[in-house]
Amino acid sequence: MLPNNTVLGHLVYSIYDIVISQSLGFHVDYSEPLLKTYENQQLEDMGVKVPTESQIDSLIEKVQPAIKELHRPIYKNETASRATITAHYGHAEEELTHEFNIQTYEYIKQTVLSNEAKVYAGVISSYNINTFKGRIFLFSNNRPITFELSRDFRNSTSINLIVDSMPENARGHVQSATIYFHAYENTGVNGHLKSLSVINVSDSPIQETLL
Repeated sequence: MLPNNTVLGHLVYSIYDIVISQSLGFHVDYSEPLLKTYENQQLEDMGVKVPTESQIDSLIEKVQPAIKELHRPIYKNETASRATITAHYGHAEEELTHEFNIQTYEYIKQTVLSNEAKVYAGVISSYNINTFKGRIFLFSNNRPITFELSRDFRNSTSINLIVDSMPENARGHVQSATIYFHAYENTGVNGHLKSLSVINVSDSPIQETLL
């Protein structure tokens, strides 16, 4: 890993720390910039862009299964009571801020289903016809979110709308690719949106007042 006292090394370390901290349920202040202004300029000169909050959120979603698996020696094999991730810089090393333990495992495995369904707009980036699962880029969140068609709503009309959105999205035709979900949120205990359970799909805006 790059040394933490370099601009690029500090960026990589900070992203690692944010992803692990947020995944384990520790507060992350996104209002604090990853790097100072002059450091951002240095990265721009190097052709490196600092990731946005939405990009970091997307990364958190992707790595959560792996982070949960890292808890296996604690919750299943019981060969450890705690674990840490250590960054190595040549002959030096530094631990990330938070450790793994049975409490962080209990946190990361929990998912909370919202009491009320909401309306979402976006474009489909992927869909599996066998599992009824896919990913939708939500305009409101500015990132892709995993979704699943609820069992009672796996009809041909919904599936066709989802499948038809993908090629239009691939062509960059956002307007014709846009579809609308009426869905329940699946969130972590910290309120981080994990996925959507979809109960209605439409190619025109859904009025919540009429639901």
